[in-house]
Amino acid sequence: MKAGVYTPEDYVEQERHLSSELSALQTKEQVMDISSHEVIVEIIKLSELLQDAYLHYYIGNSEEKEIIIRTVFSELKFSGNTLEYKCKNGFRALQNSFSPVCDPTGNRTPITGLKSRCPNR
Repeated sequence: MKAGVYTPEDYVEQERHLSSELSALQTKEQVMDISSHEVIVEIIKLSELLQDAYLHYYIGNSEEKEIIIRTVFSELKFSGNTLEYKCKNGFRALQNSFSPVCDPTGNRTPITGLKSRCPNR
């Protein structure tokens, strides 16, 4: 026999092994699909809640606005023309919403190995 060729028993064993790996990967994929769907539902819900909070803030009186501000921010300072703030734990994800999370080339997917723009762009 040539080197690297399976015997019939090895072939059957390798096929079983690959089938079990495939089954495990398909199970993981299904779990991830369910998780992704749940995340999307939660993001939509968060978006709706934030929109409601904005409307309540916009039409609220000064006391209601203060309650909303105290709920979102732990520190809020205005000095000169600069507004400085720190969000409470539940709102920290929104604190950096305007910071780009992409790589330096402008790609939306983070690529940590690239340090400068591609010359062809």
